[in-house]
Amino acid sequence: MPTLAAYLIVVAVWATTPLGIKWSGDAMAPLAAAGVRMAIAALLGLMWLCWKRQSLPLHGRAVLSYTVALPGIFGAMACSYMAATHLPSGLISVIFGLAPLLSGLMMQSLPGSVRLNGWHWSACLLGLFGLALVFDENLAGLLAGADLGERGTGLLWMLSAVTLFAG
Repeated sequence: MPTLAAYLIVVAVWATTPLGIKWSGDAMAPLAAAGVRMAIAALLGLMWLCWKRQSLPLHGRAVLSYTVALPGIFGAMACSYMAATHLPSGLISVIFGLAPLLSGLMMQSLPGSVRLNGWHWSACLLGLFGLALVFDENLAGLLAGADLGERGTGLLWMLSAVTLFAG
């Protein structure tokens, strides 16, 4: 697949996912909507394998890989759907901007991993600054305690989602 096509597909999927979560979460219970979405994705994946005339690897290492990935995929999706009952879709997509930062921080605890240097930390701080700018009004309200209940619950769900995804 050409790089430009792959890039455009990724942008389209990531740009529309929070809105899709919000809409499907409004139509049915959040965890049911996440389950339906995962089932559709599995069906599309199996259809793709069929079309490519490939089988789904089911040897021990593959099954272990699927099992390890489950919390990061379904757990993050379930938490995102729960958050969507409390947060607007735009805020959900911006919070997912924390994923690279959390991945980098988690990576630091792994033996033999590449350590973040000054440039990496600068990029992380710049990213956090950008998120703070986007969240400015929301953060002010949260810090003042004005909207802590509903919005705070959604933020906790989303932080759980991003943490599971980054892990």
